[in-house]
Amino acid sequence: MVEKDLRKEFEDCVNELKEPLLDMSKEYPTGVIMGAMLEVSLRMLMMSVGTAGALKIFGASVANIAELGPLIDKMVESGAVVDPLDFTSITGIRIVP
Repeated sequence: MVEKDLRKEFEDCVNELKEPLLDMSKEYPTGVIMGAMLEVSLRMLMMSVGTAGALKIFGASVANIAELGPLIDKMVESGAVVDPLDFTSITGIRIVP
């Protein structure tokens, strides 16, 4: 699959998660939802690509935080509306491997 197709598939998947996450947010605090999503993601990564592969992917995510975290912090501080499920307005995020 071409990277453009992977990005589109990824965006579609994220968009499909919006409604269930909004429903869950009525019952659980945001921190609980984020922790659960991270835990499930890491487990799925380890089961699909092994520990080394999971660490590589997780490392790329940490690099994104280090690179784009300050930008996102400034956006939040400035009052810009930041939708955590819509990364398309922030360029340079390398989520799809």
